[in-house]
Amino acid sequence: MNTCPRGPRFRLCAFRSKLTRVASKWALPVLLCALLNASAIPASGAPPVNRYDQVMHLVRALSGSPRVRLLPFGKSFTQGYCVPAMLITDFSAKSENKIRILVCAGQHGNEFDAVRSILSLSCNLASGTQPDLLKKCEFVVVPMVNPTGVGAHTRLSADNIDLNRNWRNPFSPEALHVSALINTWRPHLLIDAHEQDKPSYLEVPYCLSTNQQTAMNKLAQGISAKNRLPIARSGSNKSLFHSNYAFLGYGAYLIEIDKNLGYKTKYKLYTGVILGMAKALSNNTISRSTLSPSSNNFSISAVAPYLKPLTVRKITVVASLFNTGLLLVFSYILCVWLLKPTFREQKTQWSRMFMRCEVDQSIPANRLAMRHTPIPITSRSWVKRQLRSRYAAPKPEDKKPEPKPIESTLTFIKPKYPKTGSERASSSQTLTTQPSLTHN
Repeated sequence: MNTCPRGPRFRLCAFRSKLTRVASKWALPVLLCALLNASAIPASGAPPVNRYDQVMHLVRALSGSPRVRLLPFGKSFTQGYCVPAMLITDFSAKSENKIRILVCAGQHGNEFDAVRSILSLSCNLASGTQPDLLKKCEFVVVPMVNPTGVGAHTRLSADNIDLNRNWRNPFSPEALHVSALINTWRPHLLIDAHEQDKPSYLEVPYCLSTNQQTAMNKLAQGISAKNRLPIARSGSNKSLFHSNYAFLGYGAYLIEIDKNLGYKTKYKLYTGVILGMAKALSNNTISRSTLSPSSNNFSISAVAPYLKPLTVRKITVVASLFNTGLLLVFSYILCVWLLKPTFREQKTQWSRMFMRCEVDQSIPANRLAMRHTPIPITSRSWVKRQLRSRYAAPKPEDKKPEPKPIESTLTFIKPKYPKTGSERASSSQTLTTQPSLTHN
């Protein structure tokens, strides 16, 4: 039976060829993406990421900004983890009339988005996104009050202490360190960032003074309206951070954000509350002394070393050119000294077990005589050199001048019996002779 070439079999072959072309085109990119995702996702057996190390790494990176200075760190009792603290402001502006704001987070180790949000806000402030605000405000940031809980992903610290219930009579080292910072800086505003399973809200604590309570309510209402964040009233639990310091005369607030929200929404709410309160106080819409009466006891001399402006050395163009010229001259002299030719006389170095003989001749310049090289002295070569020096023809410059003839006067006695008649001429005669005479 004849089948049509355009039948099901033909369509299947065409689909296979098309699938092969698509696979060959997209196989490599898809494989690379899969490998990158696999490398980004940790293996199931790999240890979990230590959030404490991440926070400390970011704090160290922030310390390089000219708008950030690290404050003394606290330490946990059990594992010795650090409680970081930093000051963020514009150090070139005068600090007498600045608003002092303390922001803390991470009292519960399992509320890490609050820590991330405070660190992100610190990065934005340190990068200069709010230059006008930093000229009027000083931010004291404690991003991780409970470092052991953050590192272990637990609510309590390593000593099984709920740090947000340890402020009335603090005994944990973390709470004592934050209390020391508050007593030193006397902030006008304290903000504590938290997360919870309930809906988000801004909590206003109970205050002893009516004027302070009115000022805190007014500030909270303005922030609540802008960020659409409901206001809650706290009870009389003085062991909480914001309740304790509001009772002591500070303007303290608590921010609770729903855990089920996305990180961007959480960050927006935290940032809106903190920056909104800072701008309201910097614009003098609310009296600082009324909002935080205890801040009037602030002594700027206690924190003066942290507020000194950065000393920037101004280098003029002439000075930079002069320094560059000196560097070039010094480099030239150094190069000339290192590369200068040595004018020392080149002498042949001999081994300590041989002595150079006096009869050794220097190597002649003639290439045909280059093969005649000095031979080290041995017992055999010594005899040969002695013989060569004894019987070799002397050089012209080594020849001694011949002695001049010596004139001498010799007197001979006349013999008795002269042999010839010519000898009878005189009895004596004077002769000029050589030093050595031969007789026949």
